[in-house]
Amino acid sequence: MSKFLLVSIFLSALPFAISAQVPVIFDQAEKNEIEIFESNLLVDRDKLERTVLLPMPYASPELIDAFVVNELKSGKIKAINLYYTDYPKGRNLDRLNQNRIVNLVDAYDVVLDTSIIWTINRQMSCRNKEEADQMFHGFEIILDIAESKDLAYLHLQKETKDPVVAEVFKRNSWDSMLVVADFTGSMSSYISQLLLWVKLNNSGDRTRQFVFFNDGNGRTLKYKLLGKTGGIYPVRSKIYREIEFTAKKCRKAGDGGDIPENDIEALLAGLKLCPDCKEVVLIADNKSDVRDIMLSVKLDRPIRILLCGVNSIINPIYLNLARRTGGSIHLIEEDLVDLAALNEGAILEVNDYKYLVKDQAFVLLYD
Repeated sequence: MSKFLLVSIFLSALPFAISAQVPVIFDQAEKNEIEIFESNLLVDRDKLERTVLLPMPYASPELIDAFVVNELKSGKIKAINLYYTDYPKGRNLDRLNQNRIVNLVDAYDVVLDTSIIWTINRQMSCRNKEEADQMFHGFEIILDIAESKDLAYLHLQKETKDPVVAEVFKRNSWDSMLVVADFTGSMSSYISQLLLWVKLNNSGDRTRQFVFFNDGNGRTLKYKLLGKTGGIYPVRSKIYREIEFTAKKCRKAGDGGDIPENDIEALLAGLKLCPDCKEVVLIADNKSDVRDIMLSVKLDRPIRILLCGVNSIINPIYLNLARRTGGSIHLIEEDLVDLAALNEGAILEVNDYKYLVKDQAFVLLYD
């Protein structure tokens, strides 16, 4: 028998070998009856677990969004819970559910790992097809993300205590956004927060353009020309992996070097790419100055500054950028709005520190 024929026989036998394991999984899985499935916790920050929902239509084994399967590659699968409805009432739906498992295996055969804990859950709280159709059908998959290489989980693994990005986006319902983010030095955990927010909120309708910047791709200070410093990485996509790839590319190319950053150059590059974006959000490092602040006169719309690393004093350069553009400052617990409306001599107090408007700019007052 030829080697080619042996290989062909082996490959053709693989689907049968895999499909033979599905009844075993099904038989050994714990069977439960519940009223209705509800899942709200997508990330357990204490256990470092991520829940991925892989829906299927009522009475069908087909995956609704096979692209979600890519998310399963971002961690080790700990458990898989299959949910279906008790309708028609009392009918044996084992064949349907085994076919659902077969399609999951076809999409990602790692689910055959024998260390994975399976449950199959019948939802009893439905009286007719219409009610059953509104209930969740498909898989709830629990991932261990403690050692994941996915940038979205970096800040969770490092136990970052400053979830400012998540809190600000939760509190503000901005949409059609241009998001410009500093990815230098200590900003890794904040970019991680941004990417987790993208991942969890299916934010394609809220974000139109991303721009990551690193202040010059590692070039020395003497080559950082005003408005031409570089290290700017734009991406317009609704696909998480493409956004993460661009962020990692930006971080790998350089980390700033000196303290000031080219925030305005990055903002102007983003506005050129997305002039019709409704909101412009700058994720900035409070500990860094803005190298090219004199270019802010070219900004023609409000800048929402999500300010990271604010432990006490707010860097006045960002207060003035927000005031000059009619924008706002956003901290972990509060939003500073209407800064442009403060008159000469007015005092802004934040975190027990006072900022005086003098000559139309904020100045920190020291006691």
